[in-house]
Formats: sequence, C-alpha cells, structure tokens
Amino acid sequence: MDGYDVIVVGGGHNGLTCAVRLALAGARVLVLEAGDIVGGLASNYAPWPGFKAPFGAYVLGLYPRRLMEELGVADRISLIPKDPGMTALLGEGRSLRVYSDPERTAREMARYSELDSRNYLKWDRLWSLAGALLDTVYSNPPIELAELLEALWRVKSVPLIGSRALRMADDLLWSLLAPARRVLEYFFESWEAKSALVEDALVGELASPSTPGTAIIMAHHYLGASTGRRGEWAYVKGGMGALSEALRDRLVELGGRVETSMPAEEIVVDNGRVTGVVAGGRLIKARIVVLATSIK
Repeated sequence: MDGYDVIVVGGGHNGLTCAVRLALAGARVLVLEAGDIVGGLASNYAPWPGFKAPFGAYVLGLYPRRLMEELGVADRISLIPKDPGMTALLGEGRSLRVYSDPERTAREMARYSELDSRNYLKWDRLWSLAGALLDTVYSNPPIELAELLEALWRVKSVPLIGSRALRMADDLLWSLLAPARRVLEYFFESWEAKSALVEDALVGELASPSTPGTAIIMAHHYLGASTGRRGEWAYVKGGMGALSEALRDRLVELGGRVETSMPAEEIVVDNGRVTGVVAGGRLIKARIVVLATSIK
C-alpha cells in the first residue's frame, strides 16, 4: 500500500471514533498512538495481574448510543446503567437518591419538601430541553443568527405550544448563564434537594456553586445518552477501555490499521499541502492528517 488516505494522530476514543467513521466512508486509515495502549483517558490499566481499572474516565454518558450503533460497536460492549445517578448522604441515616426516572426522584424529594417534589418535574423538563438543545448545537455546524430567529418565529406561531416553548426558552437562557446556586435556589427550598443536585454543576470543575456559568455544567448531565435514555449515564463492563478497544477492533475489521508506541514526530507539508507524517524515523504518506492530540 502506497500510503494512506488519512492518518489520525492520537489513538484516544475521539481519534478512534474519527478513524472508524472515515473507514466506513471507504478511506484507508492509519492511527498513530504514542502510548502502548489505545484509549488515552478512556483506557484501562492493570494495577496488578488479572485486574483492570479505568485510567481516567470511569463513566459513560456523552458518547451517544446512536453513534455507537452507527460505528458498529454498540453490540460489542456491555453497559451497566448508573441508576440512581446520585445518592446524597444527609446524616442521621437519611439520604436522597436522584434516579433516571423523574417521577421516582420527585417521590424521593417529597420526603423533604412537597414544593421541591413538584418543582423537580419542572426542573427535569427544563434541563431535558437544555440537553436536547446542546446536543443539537454540539453535533452540527454553528447556526446562523437568521436561522435561529426564523426557528423562534415558527415556534412562536404554533398555537398553545408556541408561547409555552418561548417561556421555557426564556428560563433556559438565564439558567444556562447563571451560577448553579441561583438556579437551585430559584427551584428548590430544601437544602436536601439542593445538596443532591449541586454535584452535577461542580464535578470536574475547580469552582463553587456561586461561580457564574456553573449552571450550564448541570445541563451536560442531561446530554448523557449512551444507554439511549437521555440523562442516564452508565458504567462500561470491563472498564472504559473496553469501548476504545471495541473501536480499535472495528477499525481493523474495516481495513484500517493502528500502530501503538508510535509517536508522531512531524507533520510534513509540501507547497502548502500535507504529504504525510514522520513517525518512528520514517515518512508515512497520507493525503490528509487529523490531529486528535498534540505533538511535540
């Protein structure tokens, strides 16, 4: 084979996903991974023989089920739904669980506040809308302002539904930009409910609930769709690396190739066009190079 159509530099789950999609389109693809295993932060390591543990990511949510099916890896991994998604220990033997089923969560909250129980259903509808909106935004090219205004006008003109949708959109706009604390205090009165829900705004962040912008992090909880049910996250049986390994195997099945312990040293450009990658001291030719990581 005289070179490749595409070389993907970086064998993390994003690089492997890109490679499989290109291979499905008929491209000859090579993935170069500097490490000795694929997956990057979505990989497993063996702290001792016969035992695997996640290296970085430990729960799956933002990798859509529809994408797994499109790539042909959905039936190659087993998911264990993370339900309840949160269990807040409140002291004195009390707890509050947040389930994928909003009605069940509302019943949990009724033990602490009837108002919070009712408002949780409104909360769930709002963030479900936010999740669907962000999913569309992240999965498509940036929308033009004229297109957005036209879409809002069409929604507004729908009898009964239009005005309600715009009210939700108004709530959504300020909620996405606000501190998580403000949004939680707007919806809930009990500290128990706020304690159980605030984690979604802070996980992975060096921020407090009063930091502007932390509310949008809560919306990302509702982006979780790996099981096919919005807002539900899951553990991968065998560790997160099982997904990356399934993507690697699928790529090879499609005729692609993965080389580990092969750091890219240089992207070669001739007259403004990419001609390949230098790795392992040799030039590997390609018409296109995709950087799924940085190179030194």
